[in-house]
Parts: sequence; structure tokens; C-alpha cells
Amino acid sequence: MSVSGQQAFSATIEIELSDSEFDLIRGFVHEKCGINIQSHKKALVKSRLSKRLHSFGFGSFKEYYKYAIEDKSGHEVVEMLDALSTNVTQFFRENHHFSFLEGNVIPDLKARMRKREFNKVRIWSAACSTGEEVYSLAITMFEYWPEMTAYDVMILGTDISTHVLKVAEDGVYNEEKLKPVSSGQRLKYFEKDGDWYRVKEFVKKKTLFRRMNLIAKEFPFKNPLNVIFCRNVLIYFDKPTQQELIAKFYHYLDTGGYLFLGHSEGLTGVKHDFKYVQPSIYAKSMESKWLTWQ
Repeated sequence: MSVSGQQAFSATIEIELSDSEFDLIRGFVHEKCGINIQSHKKALVKSRLSKRLHSFGFGSFKEYYKYAIEDKSGHEVVEMLDALSTNVTQFFRENHHFSFLEGNVIPDLKARMRKREFNKVRIWSAACSTGEEVYSLAITMFEYWPEMTAYDVMILGTDISTHVLKVAEDGVYNEEKLKPVSSGQRLKYFEKDGDWYRVKEFVKKKTLFRRMNLIAKEFPFKNPLNVIFCRNVLIYFDKPTQQELIAKFYHYLDTGGYLFLGHSEGLTGVKHDFKYVQPSIYAKSMESKWLTWQ
């Protein structure tokens, strides 16, 4: 049978994911990117990886796993992680965070820039998915600090999935995606392109997207960060991984910087030096005393 015939045949049958194969895959994913796939997610893993098996004509998940880890280019591991990553986001999600940014963070950044305490502003959206959070941050900054065009302000969005980063870099969204964006903001920050809305170039110039693994030993930041958004991400990690990540966030944040977590997340059970500001918002008010990740 030809390869194309094999692929067509395999696509017509359902391949089962055994418990041992499931443990093999979730152990590998945890090792590579820290994501803790719970035991009840077996059906989800099977569903998301089945397309990859069918595209190659593999007869088992173990065959696919072996192919992925032996692919010297690393491409198939990226594809596997892309398939298993959960990418849920929207413009101005958890709007109270953007209200806090507007009323507290932006005035503080402007005042400190005027005092020349620093000459750069760096904001990081960790696990940014398809970019809505990054552009929400940029829009909020422009709304309440329009003169930031003249300053060195950059909003970095990172994710482990190359597919979502491509969408984020393109900055093109449909009407449904833009529902949380006001009509005035659509006019100011987007260009209508048929049934789609494209982020305007002056907004894009203040953003940057890169692939990044949050469990990397070090992050490639040249400047301290003023704000970190890492929302609805910690819930996918186990406690030791959360501990290491929070320690790294503290290390890379500038004194006086802010950390924003998801509404269902907190730092209970995690050793840290952050100052609690309000639910899911923390501030760095002193130099770090411990760094367990080093």
C-alpha cells in the first residue's frame, strides 16, 4: 500500500490511546513546558493528537511519540505542544485589570518617567495566545498615555504555540472577536478590511511577539519589566513549577512593578516576596531575597 493509501486508511479508523501512551505523552509535555495534564484529560489528548497521527499514517500514539521525539529538527515537538496547548483569550478579558492599569499603573509609569527613574517601559504578556491581551494592553496605554508614542515603550507577547503567535503578529480579527472593543476604539486602533479588523500599524509598532517556554531556566530580557500579565496560566502547572515561575517573575520585575494573575489564581501555597495589592494583583516592593529556580 502506498503512503497516501496508508494515510487515507488510518484516517478512517479510530486509534485508541492506551494508559501507558497517555502517561508517556503527558510526562514528556510536563518535562518540556511544565504543563500538568491531569489524568481526566486523556480523551482531550487523544482528540487533539489524532490529526497528527492521521496526517503521518501512524497506527499508534506510541509510533507518533517516537517520531516526534526523534525528529532532529524539533518541528514535530513544536506541533505536538501546539496541539496540546489551551488557547483561550479575548479583548479586555477580566476588565478590572485594565481599570487598575488605567487608574494606578499608567499614572505611576508616567510619573516615574518624568522623574527619570527609568527611560524604558516594558510590559510582558506571558502565554499571550492569539494576541488579544497584548493589543488590549496597547489600546489601554494609548487611551490614557497618548504621548507614549514618543517614549521607549514596548509590550511583549510570548507563547509556546507558533500557530497562535502567527495570528497575534498578523493582528487581524473578526467582528465576533471585537465585541468587547468599543466603536470608538475600533475607529482609532483598527482598520476595517472587509469582514475583518486589522490592528493599525502605530499600535503594532509598540508590540513584539516571540515564542518562549515559561519553564526555561532564564528569560532573554535585557531590561527589567514594569508589568507582567500571566493570567489563567498557573492553573496548568503543578506547585513546584508555579514556585519556580513566580520566583522568576519576581526576579525580572523592576522594583515597583506589577504582576497580574487570572481571577481564579493566587499565590496561596507559593513562597514569594510579592506585596498583595488586591485579588489577582501583586507588586514588587523590595529586592528578591531568594531565587529557587537558579
